[in-house]
Amino acid sequence: MPNEIKRLCPICRDAEIELTPYRTGYLAFRASPLMTADLPLETETYVCPRCRYAAFFALPSPMEEYEKQQVLQEALSPVEKFEHTFQNYSDKQLQKVIDGKDYVPDAKKAARNLLYRRKYGE
Repeated sequence: MPNEIKRLCPICRDAEIELTPYRTGYLAFRASPLMTADLPLETETYVCPRCRYAAFFALPSPMEEYEKQQVLQEALSPVEKFEHTFQNYSDKQLQKVIDGKDYVPDAKKAARNLLYRRKYGE
């Protein structure tokens, strides 16, 4: 899963680390000295194309992923939100949305857009 965050190399400071991870794996760490077992931390290793510095970055937590999805949802228009909701609807169900009286105009427009894309392969 490539991260979309652009990261600068800590050594070069001007070279941008490639977005595709070189390797994905786990680092073992102990949260406190009293713990007897190591905890795994999922990480991605990125390599700077200029100085070949290898950097480890922890993957975002589920809460960070959720917050990112919320920000993306807030940026969508109402029609795009309905398109996302209706993605798994069959053509027959989409036609019912278009013909139905209980749906708002944005929902009807989203259903028409999805049907058009499915019909013409966009």
